Amino acid sequence: MRRYFAGIWMGVLLILSACGSNDQAGTGGGEKEADESEERPMEYQVTLGNALSDTLEGLANFGRVQDPQTGDELFVIRLSTGFDFAGGIVISRRDTTLPTPGDYDLALAADSAAAVPDDKFFIIYREGMLWDLRSESGTLTFSIVSDSLIEGRFDATLQGEIADRGRELTEGEVHAVGRFRAGPGMTGYVIGL
Repeated sequence: MRRYFAGIWMGVLLILSACGSNDQAGTGGGEKEADESEERPMEYQVTLGNALSDTLEGLANFGRVQDPQTGDELFVIRLSTGFDFAGGIVISRRDTTLPTPGDYDLALAADSAAAVPDDKFFIIYREGMLWDLRSESGTLTFSIVSDSLIEGRFDATLQGEIADRGRELTEGEVHAVGRFRAGPGMTGYVIGL
C-alpha cells in the first residue's frame, strides 16, 4: 500500500514539474524579461522633517472606504506603517473615481474630510496617540494610474499635534516628502478621516 501511494506521489511531482517547463524555442536558455511593474512591490518611502524627523517605509494600497463620520465613500491611498491598525499616512479625496495622472494641489484638511472639496486631495498622518497631522499645503503627482497600480509622489506641509517622548501634545509643523507604488485592496474604513 505504501508503495502504491509513493508511486502516485511521484506521478504528481512529475506532472507539476512538467507544468513549469519552458517550451519556447530559440530562447537559448535565457530568461524571459519581466515587466518592470511586476518586479517592484507595492511600497512607499516618506521622509519627515521639521518638528518630527523620520523615514517611513512599508506597503501601500488603494481603494474606496467609508467615512465613519458622514457615511460617505472616499477614495484612499494608504501608506501603512504597521504601528497600529489605525496608523499610517492616508492620501484621500471625497470623489471615489480613480484620479488621472498629473499634478494636484493638496487641500487644507482641518477637522474633517467633509470640509474638503470633492475634487481636492488631502493627507493625514496618524500614529496612535503620538501624532495627528493633516495637510496644510503641498503638491501631489500621479505618474501612473490604473485599476492595478497607482504610482506617485508628494511634497506636503502637515500641521497638527505631536507628542514628544512622553511630553504633552504640542502643535507642530512637519515637512513630508514621499513616493509610493500602491496596489488595490484598501476596503472598509479609516479611523480619523
